[in-house]
Amino acid sequence: MALRSVIFLILVSLPASLASANDKLSAYQVLQQYDFPAGILPKGVSGYELNRGTGRITNLKGVSVKVLFFWLDIV
Repeated sequence: MALRSVIFLILVSLPASLASANDKLSAYQVLQQYDFPAGILPKGVSGYELNRGTGRITNLKGVSVKVLFFWLDIV
């Protein structure tokens, strides 16, 4: 039982350790490391913060939407 737990922890932490090897990955590359398609984020993401424990991407930068005649940041 303990061996299974150790193997599980190693497999879960593997994507996080790969991300920590190169901190300059794009948000799209991080998504692909966690087996998500890069297309779930809009084009133009220029910055992000990654919680390596959960794999959650937060504080996206560079994402905006045009409302009537104005461009507004949505994150």
